[in-house]
Amino acid sequence: MKRIATIANLFLLLCLLPISGKTTPAKYENPLYPDRAYLGVHLAEISEKRQRSSGADNVYGSYITRVIPGSAAEKAGLKPLDYVVGIDQHKADEDTDLHEILEIYEAGSEATLHLFRQGKPMDIKVTFGPKSNESESNKTRSFLGISPADEDDEDDDATVGVAVDVTRESAAAAMGLQDGDVITAINGYTMIDWTDISAIIRSLEPESEVTLSIRRNDETLTKSGKMGKKDSEDYTGWNNARTFWGWFSWSGSGNWKQAEDQSGDAFLGVNLGTMNKEKAKRLGFSNAYGTYVSSVIPGTGAAKAGLQAFDYIYGVDEYRVGEGQSLSFILRKFSAGQKANIYFIRKGQERNVSVTLSSKNEDYDEDDDWEDDCDRPFLGVSQSHQTYADKGVEVNIVEGSTAKEMGMKAGDLLTSINGYPIIDWGDITMALGTIKAGSTVSVDYLREGKKVSASKVIKSVCDARKSSSYNFNFNRSEDKDKEEGWAFKSAPQIVRVNPANVKAKMEDMDKEDVDKLKAQGVTMPAINNLRLEKINLFPNPTKGLFRLQFDLPEKGQTEVKVLNAAGRTIYEYELGNFSGEFSDEVDISQNGVGTYFLQIRQGDKYASKRLQ
Repeated sequence: MKRIATIANLFLLLCLLPISGKTTPAKYENPLYPDRAYLGVHLAEISEKRQRSSGADNVYGSYITRVIPGSAAEKAGLKPLDYVVGIDQHKADEDTDLHEILEIYEAGSEATLHLFRQGKPMDIKVTFGPKSNESESNKTRSFLGISPADEDDEDDDATVGVAVDVTRESAAAAMGLQDGDVITAINGYTMIDWTDISAIIRSLEPESEVTLSIRRNDETLTKSGKMGKKDSEDYTGWNNARTFWGWFSWSGSGNWKQAEDQSGDAFLGVNLGTMNKEKAKRLGFSNAYGTYVSSVIPGTGAAKAGLQAFDYIYGVDEYRVGEGQSLSFILRKFSAGQKANIYFIRKGQERNVSVTLSSKNEDYDEDDDWEDDCDRPFLGVSQSHQTYADKGVEVNIVEGSTAKEMGMKAGDLLTSINGYPIIDWGDITMALGTIKAGSTVSVDYLREGKKVSASKVIKSVCDARKSSSYNFNFNRSEDKDKEEGWAFKSAPQIVRVNPANVKAKMEDMDKEDVDKLKAQGVTMPAINNLRLEKINLFPNPTKGLFRLQFDLPEKGQTEVKVLNAAGRTIYEYELGNFSGEFSDEVDISQNGVGTYFLQIRQGDKYASKRLQ
C-alpha cells in the first residue's frame, strides 16, 4: 500500500542535546546532560493538505499533536495542531528541522517560536526546561466514540473533513452523529485527517463541552455535547500503554532488550504477512488498511483466542483501522492483561473474538513443528519473478517434487493453496507454514488461462531430496535456464541464496535511491539524522538469514522496515516507545542477490541505508 509518509504519526518528546564541540554522526555521546533542553510535545509530520490549510508556505515545519502537562510547551501556551516553522531567526528548511535548530539551546534559555494556529501566524515566547520525570497516569481519559470510516474516494484533496463510524452508547451517538458523517471541525479547529481528530480529542478533558461541525450528505450540521470518559483499571497513561505485535522475521523471534519501564507493554502475538491497498481490494476487503496474519505465536493471547494465518484484522473494540490509524496505533491504547475484542475476516466471513493481551516480557517459543529442516514440507515451487495483477504467482517447478507429481509445470500461475488465495510469494510462504509434511495439500493454478485443481500428499525436504537432484544447500544454480531456480532450506518455500556466500554492504541512501523508490510509488527519504550505535548486518548461514543489530540510546516511537528494489516491504517491525539493543533475523535474501533498503525511524529521525 502506498502510504504517504507525511501523514504518519511520529510521536516524540523533544529532548535535545546542546552542541558541545564538534561531533560526527558515527559517534554517539552520552545523552544524560543536565542542561538538555526540553520542550515537551509530541509531533507528527504534516500532510500536504494540512500544510496548505495551515496558512504557512513553509512545508518543513513541525505539527504538534500533544502538549505534555507541566512542560515548557504548556507553560508557553502551545496547543495541539499548532504548526511550528522556526525559532528566533532560525527557520526550518529542507536541510534543517526543528530538532536541529533546538540543538543550539539549553535548558533555561529563552526563545521565540514562530508558528501558525488556525491559519494565523503567531509568535510565542518559551523558556526551555530540563526533562522531568512527570508521568501521565490519569486513569480516566476522554472518549468521544468514533473511528475512521473506510472511504473509496481517492480524491483526498476534494474537501476537508474525516468520515467516521460511531460507537453505540457513546458521547458521539448521544450528540446524534451517524455512521458516515464527515467531521469538518472540532471546537473551531479544522479537521483534515484522523491525526487532527486524535490530537484534539486527546487534549480535551472528560465531560468537557465539545462542538462538532459535520457534513451529512449535502447538509452542514452542528452538534454539541459533553465528552465521554473511559475508565480502565489497567490503563497507565498514553506513554505506558504501548503495544508490541510481535513483528518478527519468518523463522525467528526478535531478541531485543526493552527499557526497564516497558514491563506493562501489551503483546498480541502474531507475525504479519504482506498487505497493501491494492492487495486488500483484490481480496475483497472493504477496509484496505487492515493487517494480514502470517502465523500466530504459541502461548500468546492471539493463539489462545484461536487467531489463524490469513486472518485479516481490521479493528479492536470500538476502534477501526484507517489511513491515519493503524492497528499498532490502536493497540497502544491497551495494556498487558486487558481484554479486547479483535475484529477480523476469515475466508470472507466477518468475525470477532475476545483476546486477553499478553506481555512482551513473557517467554514465547516461535511455532516450529519441525525438529530439523528435514521435516519441513516441500512443495517444490520457486519464484519466476513474473507478476500478474489479477491472476496469481508464476512459479518454476522442482523435478521429483510434490508439485511436479501433481502435474504442475514451469509457468503455471498458482492461485490458491488449501483454499487460501495466493496473491504474492508471501502468501505461498504463509500457506505452506500451516501444513505438515505427510498431509494432503490442494492447489489451484492457471495454465493458459484455464483453471486446474490438484491434490497430493506433500513431501518433506528429506523425502524430496531422495527423489530429486535439486540443490538443497542454499546455492544458486549457475545455469539460469534451469527450471529449478533458487534453492531453499530454512523455511518452507522461501527461496533464497546462501548468506554464507554473500557479503552484505551497508551505505547511506542517496538521491538516486530515493528516485528509484519513488518510481515504484514508495516515498523513503535519504535522511540519516538518527543517533545509532553499533549497527551491523551479518549472515547467519545455519538459518539462511541475515541478523540485523543496532543500539538506540534515545527512546521514541520506533519502526524498522526493509524494502526490496521493487519497493515491496519484506520486513517490518514496530517497536513502540523503544530504546536499547535490537537484534533480529531478517530474510533479505528471499528475492536473490540485489539491492535492498533499510529504514530505522524513531520519531521524525531516520537512518536510511542501502544494502547490497
